[in-house]
Amino acid sequence: MPQIIYFCRQLDIKMSKKTDQKILNNLKSDSEAVVVSAIKELRNKGNRHYINELVSLLRRTDKDVIKNELLLLINDLCDNSVAPDIMTEIKDPVNSKIMGLLVSSCWQSRLNYADYFSDFVDIALTADYETTIEAISVIENILMNEGVDDLTISNELYKVKERISSCQPEKLLLIQELVKILGKK
Repeated sequence: MPQIIYFCRQLDIKMSKKTDQKILNNLKSDSEAVVVSAIKELRNKGNRHYINELVSLLRRTDKDVIKNELLLLINDLCDNSVAPDIMTEIKDPVNSKIMGLLVSSCWQSRLNYADYFSDFVDIALTADYETTIEAISVIENILMNEGVDDLTISNELYKVKERISSCQPEKLLLIQELVKILGKK
């Protein structure tokens, strides 16, 4: 756990720095050990300028050790200035196969995604079953932290009710649960 806290502090301090070319090269290495070492190094001196490369690596790797290290890092992010970068990656169609992993990181990290509340409702309505579950978890977290005004919640509830009849049959129960969640606020 101290390593996570250290990463958070370092990320805040090093925000003004760009990327280190050596780390970028190591992230592209054919050696699993070199890539894992670079990911671990980013835990100590990473910044938001690496997010795109990390997500790209997550998308293209087939090595479980690398995926696990990447997810640990992404799930441990705590600098809110990274949230827009993560949302950009979630919305990028090239990341559709890993969207669920990225959305999952949004409720596992300590980042505030209240500004993207409507985006997560849209994801819940349009994504596959597993990603919908992850999006609903993010929505619940946002609502628990009271980061959204009542008008926005009402508008999103209306949108969900309007679109519930056109949702995928296997997601109907999830979307009905989303209606209950939004209606409680």
